[in-house]
Amino acid sequence: LIANAGGIDQILTAMTAHKANVHLQLRALGTLLNLCNTAEHQVLLLDAKGVDMILDTMKTHQGSVHVQQSACAILLKLASSTQPNVAETVSTTTVARAILDAMNTHTVVQHSNLNVFLGEDGGFRASMDTIFSQADAPRATRDLQRDASEALAYLSTGRDNIKAILINSRGVNVIVETMKAHRELAQVQLHAINALSNVASVGHRYAEAVSNAGGVEAIFAAMKAHMKHTQLQVMACAALRSLCTNDIGRLKVANAGGLDIVNAAVEANQGNPLLQQMLCELPSKFCTTGPGTVQPIAMAATLSLKTTTGPFSRAPMAPNTRPLHCTGSGRVPAMPWRADYVQQPLRAAFAYLLRARR
Repeated sequence: LIANAGGIDQILTAMTAHKANVHLQLRALGTLLNLCNTAEHQVLLLDAKGVDMILDTMKTHQGSVHVQQSACAILLKLASSTQPNVAETVSTTTVARAILDAMNTHTVVQHSNLNVFLGEDGGFRASMDTIFSQADAPRATRDLQRDASEALAYLSTGRDNIKAILINSRGVNVIVETMKAHRELAQVQLHAINALSNVASVGHRYAEAVSNAGGVEAIFAAMKAHMKHTQLQVMACAALRSLCTNDIGRLKVANAGGLDIVNAAVEANQGNPLLQQMLCELPSKFCTTGPGTVQPIAMAATLSLKTTTGPFSRAPMAPNTRPLHCTGSGRVPAMPWRADYVQQPLRAAFAYLLRARR
């Protein structure tokens, strides 16, 4: 009823007339967020140039985590809209940059000074809105990073212009820093990995940019922190497959102890055969596609430094078996596979490493 009676236009008019009033802007954004629950109202917001007003408010009140969080929540609803024209309209480089700016400004909780004033009785008092706002800042920061990461994941799906912004505007670095700052939040990690996966899937240059920004290490850290989060592990598999199409990504996988982490993930998800299969296929992607590069040496050393337990561990070597990092002849070591579908890709990987070192 509110939207159909011209409520969206009235809200935007009030926001335009009182740009400097952060409390009015925050309440207006909250109302728009509630109204954007239906595709019909989302179209009305776009027709009224609501996205331009939202972006202007984000720029004016960049220091307010609550304004940024509410604005990003609205942009997320538009980016994930079931109406294709709504999602396409909001998928602009300007929107992506505004979201990245919000994430970068509020990566961690920032507490500002309370608005304290002297009361009639000589005691100090503070604005209740400010007190509650500051007390709620940690949650608002977490919600901002979650909604912003998810919005970027939607925006970058199938849209090369958004992926280019994430690379050229150091957006990937912002995403990785968010993952580091909020490692305990599974939803932030999931959506951030989704965005990184979208970028890395474009090609070698984009995958290398993600790797150089610390994407590989951030993904493995997320996998370790949320071993039993099925969606996150699946998304991590997809991202790592794209990142391991070049030597930089493969070298970072080796240096980050990738096999040990994948091994632990397989152990933690034994009740999920499909996820286990995806995880067990990853090591075959950790190998180079040709001899003569540094990666076979690094990966071979990683595989042979120690013996661990699990589906990727090696049984004691036979007398005629040489360690993988040694030169000379040798054979693929016997391995206690947990499932038949794991055997082929991993044996191929180990066989390649032996051939590359001869």
